[in-house]
Amino acid sequence: MKHYHTKQRASTRIGPHPTFVLQLMIGNLLGDGSLEKRHNATRFVFSQEAKNQEYLHWLHTQFATYGYCSPQKPKQYKRIGKQNTVRWTIRFRTWSYSNLNWLYDAFYTPISQKPLQPYVQDKTLSCLKPRKRIPQRLYEWLTPMSLALWFMDDGSVSGNPSTGGLKIATHCFTKQDLQRVQHILFMKFKVCSKLSFDKSQPVLVFGQKDAAKFAQLILPWVHPSMQYKLRFVKSKQSI
Repeated sequence: MKHYHTKQRASTRIGPHPTFVLQLMIGNLLGDGSLEKRHNATRFVFSQEAKNQEYLHWLHTQFATYGYCSPQKPKQYKRIGKQNTVRWTIRFRTWSYSNLNWLYDAFYTPISQKPLQPYVQDKTLSCLKPRKRIPQRLYEWLTPMSLALWFMDDGSVSGNPSTGGLKIATHCFTKQDLQRVQHILFMKFKVCSKLSFDKSQPVLVFGQKDAAKFAQLILPWVHPSMQYKLRFVKSKQSI
């Protein structure tokens, strides 16, 4: 295991990265995780609602154990939501790594530095952020463990619980991205899915039969605090 510290230069934090850590990274990037690229180095940012603190602290422990972030307990942050409701989130970041820029480039679309019209001077252009996308090489990278991380972040019951279906909130991805994911899920894991729409954005949906197959595929890597998301799945094996 490698152990890094805050005073070490990003260019000297080099691999090889453990397969376990890369699977965590890819699964979270498909879900709620994000990347920040600055000074030619990339770092991960993880954030969850405080109600999911057991899962977030477990995730933090994995990265801290491998020396990717500070071992100090992540802090809670207050956010003001709609209608002035108070929401608490927990967030932590990893150190920055110059040799993780490839992962940033794979998951994010580049933003053109040129304005749409040369005569338009809009300060908001500098605040635009690259949009997440499904990497071209996801077929090679996707594993049951990565799928489990994705589901723990964004998965839930689909429709009426009695149907035993599941869905993954994939609002940040395009329809074309998700069609690629559907192909990968079927070709690699023999799991069928369909696209539904929530607020005009596509989401992945699994019917009863495929939800059961999907659940059994990811269950070994689902944290106990997140197994409630699978409680309505119809399966021969108890979840």
